[in-house]
Amino acid sequence: MTACLGSDSTGLPGPHADLALHYVLAPVEGGNCTLTDGNGQTLAGPVTTRSGFASVNVATRTGMALLICTGGNYVDEASGATMPGVTLRSYVDLERNYGVVVATPLTEVAFQLLNGRDPATFWPKVSAEVAASFGLEGIDLVSRVPDDIGGSALVDSASGRYGAMLATLSQMRLDAFSGKDPWAVIAELVASMSASGRFKDADARDAVGSTLARLPANPRLTARVVEAVDAVLRDIFENMQHRNVIATVDFVDTDASTTQAGEPGTTIPAGAPPDIWAVGSNFHLDLLAKLGGVACQLGDLKPAQNSELKSESDVLTINCPARTMGAAELLLLDGEETVWRSTLEVTDPALGFSAALATSKAASTAPTRLTGHVSAVAPTINLQSGGLIYTALRTFPVRGVVVELLDHDAGNGVLMTTSTDANGDYAFDGAASNKQVVVRAKAQIKQTRALCSNTGPQWNLAVRDNTSPQSPKAASGCPDLFRFWTCSTTPSSNYKRSIQTSPFPISTCTGAAPTAPPAAT
Repeated sequence: MTACLGSDSTGLPGPHADLALHYVLAPVEGGNCTLTDGNGQTLAGPVTTRSGFASVNVATRTGMALLICTGGNYVDEASGATMPGVTLRSYVDLERNYGVVVATPLTEVAFQLLNGRDPATFWPKVSAEVAASFGLEGIDLVSRVPDDIGGSALVDSASGRYGAMLATLSQMRLDAFSGKDPWAVIAELVASMSASGRFKDADARDAVGSTLARLPANPRLTARVVEAVDAVLRDIFENMQHRNVIATVDFVDTDASTTQAGEPGTTIPAGAPPDIWAVGSNFHLDLLAKLGGVACQLGDLKPAQNSELKSESDVLTINCPARTMGAAELLLLDGEETVWRSTLEVTDPALGFSAALATSKAASTAPTRLTGHVSAVAPTINLQSGGLIYTALRTFPVRGVVVELLDHDAGNGVLMTTSTDANGDYAFDGAASNKQVVVRAKAQIKQTRALCSNTGPQWNLAVRDNTSPQSPKAASGCPDLFRFWTCSTTPSSNYKRSIQTSPFPISTCTGAAPTAPPAAT
């Protein structure tokens, strides 16, 4: 039946059929296909396929329908072996489709990427994007019947190109998956693609492309992929390469001093164009950035030059219009897909922390504002030798430290949580007056790269060996990692106290953590 339809066929049904169904890994013999509506109710079938084809009559031609095909056997293009069919699914708009619906591994990929979203809204976009990602832009995966490259010569047509890509997936199953079930290939492809239908993993895209290029080397396919149409494979390959892999944003920063260190800032000054950097991979200048709903311009795009970031990381400068004070949502979009969403705080650059503190002291009624500062000390570095000078310590503020306000009278339960700003300052607003509280600053390390398939997670932790034969230092530390202050909050009272960390391990712990409240300021 497939052969009778001819190359580049849309699979139009015969005069007595309402809808033609095609079940294609290669054409599947003896498979069962059923058409259901949005509620899972059967519209037609099950029917049995012959050479991958069956026809059904559908009484109602409205809305989206789901084709589900399973079972049967087919002759694998790459190996020539007879293989059992696997379940393949495809959506069809019964009102717009002109009489054919096809289920293939690529429609199954699109179906899984849909992941429960409304098919009427998202299926046309996702299936079209999947087609384009595999070098088949403009080819309808649902209504175009692919040629069987395992049984006929490749021709330069929509059906021929579709069939060439299915033969490529068959070759991938044979090469990379040791002849496993086609579902192994489908699952790997789904995992490497975004919800929009684009590749998010360049290696996965390149693996498909390189397998496509090797099709003529398969003795079973050599005679069918003749030199005259070898340009077809090159064209599909180039179409794939021209599709941008979707951008992945690791973090966005607003502080130039920390962009390379993986400790992103989240505030920008009001009244001036802010400095914003995005760090990630697969960046390109077709991205769209918006701050507070207003479009931004993309600036420099360059590779990251820092060993703490992934080797393939890019740094993208984002130039946005000035904002007024408040909060502004930052969006980065790759096509129609949002790849980053966060909220930046727009602050008054003229209102420093001391001015904010003075303003808060003017209030004489509860609730209380509790403020503080976190700093650290570390030895300076001898620029000539690279050694550490422990007699010349430097003190510096620490940003991003998590600080908790605990209820001393209720088992140190957490009342509030905040973090230090770029100046090392923190503040708790709304603490109940006349209450015993404890302030706890927490030392943390941050995961900068999640667990991957072939690598472990990455953390923003660096280790320096500061032990020398002349000045040995024990590698043990105090069990008291945090410093606690117990204090009583009263109206109009504000506390500011530095929390200092040791620049090197301490072998002997003396004294107790301070418990008396610091002097009010």
